[in-house]
Amino acid sequence: MLLRLSTLLREGWGPPTFPAATQWVGLDIVKAIGVAVILFVHAHFLLITDNYAIYAPDSTLVTMTRELMFLGSFIMLLPITAGCALRVSVSQYLHSDGTIKALPFMRNTLWTAVIMSCVGFMMNAMTWGSWYAFSWNMLQMVSVAYVIVAMVLLRLRLLGVVLVAALFLLGAQLMGSWLAPYRDYYFVGIWIGNNSRFVFWPLFPWVALPAIGFVIAHGIIRYRYHSKALVCLFFTGVALLMLSIGNGDFSAELNNRYVWSQLMHQPAIGEVLGGVGLFCLLISVAEWLSTRIQITRYGVINSFSKGILWIYVIQMVVSYQLAPIVIEVFDFRNRLEMTGMTDVLAYSFLPVLMMFLGWVIGVGVIKIMQENRFRITLRKVH
Repeated sequence: MLLRLSTLLREGWGPPTFPAATQWVGLDIVKAIGVAVILFVHAHFLLITDNYAIYAPDSTLVTMTRELMFLGSFIMLLPITAGCALRVSVSQYLHSDGTIKALPFMRNTLWTAVIMSCVGFMMNAMTWGSWYAFSWNMLQMVSVAYVIVAMVLLRLRLLGVVLVAALFLLGAQLMGSWLAPYRDYYFVGIWIGNNSRFVFWPLFPWVALPAIGFVIAHGIIRYRYHSKALVCLFFTGVALLMLSIGNGDFSAELNNRYVWSQLMHQPAIGEVLGGVGLFCLLISVAEWLSTRIQITRYGVINSFSKGILWIYVIQMVVSYQLAPIVIEVFDFRNRLEMTGMTDVLAYSFLPVLMMFLGWVIGVGVIKIMQENRFRITLRKVH
């Protein structure tokens, strides 16, 4: 086992064309699961909160929510799959001898990071208003992670990425202690998190997730046709999940005053490892399923996975603007006890609508990006 790991850290990057982004069905399945959960979780929390505080802590629906907090770990699938996507992009920048074309790869990664960050800041402004434009969110964290991973990759290869993951995961508590007196400052909050409601997904420990995703993706690309590798990945996921659940860290506690507090600000290491374990478990099963199921072009799996970025952004804006209207129209504040089918249908409206919107966005992305259905032609007028 240790010999195989040592070989993985030192060896080359594999065939330049493998796997193409459109061919990795296993990753598409996991992406789709992550998208579906975030569509549901965002809609659900908006229905039971008022300015991020639980509206009726003793209601039936909130009691059910406390039992479903494990779904928060599924949200971690998104930054992990982002790290996988970065590893896939490496295959486009390889010399014939297997070394990386440093300048094109770094330039593309930087542009991706800048665009992703700008989209994230625009999403903030459109969702919460101009005051929150520079709120720190998942897209900005992933952008920074991309740059860090790319830089160490070119210097230290895969070993550097492993070290980045370990540094940001294991160093989170130490950095939090060192910088605790200054955590209310914006740029310090970006590093270690705070409760300002302005900083989400701080760099410590969350940069570890894209880095870990990169490493796992590399292992799958190199050994995906070795059944023992997938079995090892499966049981690694089981072990991490058992460790996280055993420590009581897998499910974040629901904070009545601010629902996003522990989930994304200062999580326990066990919570992060639980998310990684969940990913290992799902991707190993998804790889096994990928040769046994047929993915349709406009099906939910394909549309959710291909449109993941734009679904995340657009659903965030739409759900936050639409939720107050839905609550008022359905008188939802008086339906939190879920006493009848009418209450259940009223509750289901927003999550189902957001799922449908996500599918529509995904289909649109496929048509525009892959089928070139949308073109802008510039003509010179004399």
